[in-house]
Amino acid sequence: MWEISASGSTLHQLLRDWHPSEQKCCGRWSPSGEFFLFLAGYFQPDHYPEAQIYALDERRGLFRPLSKDPIQLTSGPAAWSPRVFSKDGKKIFAAGSTKRVNWFASTRHTGSFSRSLGASQRI
Repeated sequence: MWEISASGSTLHQLLRDWHPSEQKCCGRWSPSGEFFLFLAGYFQPDHYPEAQIYALDERRGLFRPLSKDPIQLTSGPAAWSPRVFSKDGKKIFAAGSTKRVNWFASTRHTGSFSRSLGASQRI
């Protein structure tokens, strides 16, 4: 991800030294411009990224210096859809999905397959 000023100067890579082994993408500003959401993690082609949602707090003030590190908003092995802010910018909506794996076992005597429901199931 890259950032540039409104005048077209100071082009630089955003968060270059933060989690350098992870890819970052899919940034979106809140309606007020106070927060910037993005995904960081490991991406595979043709799939929603299996990454976490982060937010950069861009609010500034006399007693509020600019935050340098993003805030992690999600945790876990989920693939996140594009994030959407509510109209007032106070809520974030995103759908997360996880991969589900079914294990099947073959019975030696009959050669048939049965679904394995867990480690306690005996074949």
